[in-house]
Amino acid sequence: MITIIFVIGCGSAFADKTKTTVENVLGGYIKALGGRTALETLSIRICEGRFIDDRPYRGPVSDTPCLVRAKAGRACEVVMNGNARVEGSSITGERHKLSWLLDPQGPLTLTSDFPNLRYEGNVLVDGKSAHKLVSDRDPDHYALYFDVASGLLVRIGHYLTIGDYHEVDGVMVPHRITNSRKGGSNTWMFERIHHE
Repeated sequence: MITIIFVIGCGSAFADKTKTTVENVLGGYIKALGGRTALETLSIRICEGRFIDDRPYRGPVSDTPCLVRAKAGRACEVVMNGNARVEGSSITGERHKLSWLLDPQGPLTLTSDFPNLRYEGNVLVDGKSAHKLVSDRDPDHYALYFDVASGLLVRIGHYLTIGDYHEVDGVMVPHRITNSRKGGSNTWMFERIHHE
């Protein structure tokens, strides 16, 4: 026996619920970081630490001192081994995700960087409940996962993990960003972060 249930006239109610849920998740994230006003006052973030490249097919693990200077608006300069490179402003690509994550005002651009966000429910991320938001971008690389308990962004896609948040100048900043891939991973570990 098959039971068919018809729901009439509720389409907009479901759409409104989804929109409210996305707004609640994003609002909770901004609040967890320290609030819109606190983020808007920041313009340059300096991150000092290490870049750990653990990809066995490339040889032994490398642990390289690094300095990242991120400006609001996505300009990001990375210095390793005395060599500097500037990362682009687009969210696409692994390096550009670093620029976006460290941009002191990056969280305020979520809805423009991830178009048409939709709430897909709660999922487990590293054993913890997280809200999953997807956009028009490939979810394998761009789905957003926010920890239910803290409200903080803990993963982008299947491969980029964000964690070890600490308060710096009144806002929460991730001190560990790991990009996993088949055959290994690389991790940015920041020991000192400040704003100019």
